[in-house]
Amino acid sequence: MFKPRQLDRLVAAGIITPTQKLQILDFDNDNGRTWLYRALMTLGIFTLGVGVISIVAANWYDIGKWAKLIGMFALLLLSAGGVLYYGRQNKWKTAEKWALSEFLFSGASIGLVIQIFQLSGGEIYSPLGVWALMTASLLFLPEQRLVSYFWMPLFLIWAVLFLCDMWWNFFATLDYVLLFFAVLAGAGKVFDWWKPKISVGDVLFREALVCLYLLLAFYIITAGFDSGDDLIMLFKSFLYVGILVGVFARVKYHKIVRSFLKLEGLAILMLYVNFGERFGLFETGIGLVISGALLIAALVFIPKFIRRVLKEKNHA
Repeated sequence: MFKPRQLDRLVAAGIITPTQKLQILDFDNDNGRTWLYRALMTLGIFTLGVGVISIVAANWYDIGKWAKLIGMFALLLLSAGGVLYYGRQNKWKTAEKWALSEFLFSGASIGLVIQIFQLSGGEIYSPLGVWALMTASLLFLPEQRLVSYFWMPLFLIWAVLFLCDMWWNFFATLDYVLLFFAVLAGAGKVFDWWKPKISVGDVLFREALVCLYLLLAFYIITAGFDSGDDLIMLFKSFLYVGILVGVFARVKYHKIVRSFLKLEGLAILMLYVNFGERFGLFETGIGLVISGALLIAALVFIPKFIRRVLKEKNHA
């Protein structure tokens, strides 16, 4: 905590300027509050919001539809005005909080319009697409990512539902869904390199990569217990993970490489289970010995082979 008198002495000594004094005080006001203060303030805001929602819900049918629409429109204008006001003052953290409220109010307004006018007949993902389109401009606040963390899952859910509905025969195959998220991750990283001050690219890269990772894990587990083309799926999963490991190793994203190498271990385990069930290795003592030896050999030699390949690529 900085005291104004101490800062006045520094200004008088010529160590800092009056402008710097004001900046220090602003910084101190933003960061000097304790976690208890922040927690209680959050609780107070949450309680106030729940109270307002409860009052509106209790009197919902007594409120005219135009009063509801005007009230929602006023909230949208208020939050948009907050974004513009604080943005012009370069207080982007505060502007981003107003932007998040604009994002949430936009979704609520879509639901309100649907409820008041009893709109129906559209696809379930259509309101999500409208919501994402309405709020896409909020993503371009400089060096802020709070809205992106809420907007990006909305976009990904809409995209998957839309694509599966429009091209079900194409996206019903899990391989193409994996390709879709891989392309999204690549697009996010390219946008992040192009516009590093706008966080939407980095958030898209990270969240699409998480989706890709979880889908690959599901793909591998499904292949391990599938009774159809399970071996082909397992070998394809080795190929997919190997390609991703090679790409991220080349750009030196070693943490991501280590994460995807764990999927190779999962694939080895599923291959072990598959072979054991297919050839009855778990049913006899000799079979257990053979299957155990194969698993140990795989765990010993495959990681060494992968590390050797990665080292050769790094030195290339």
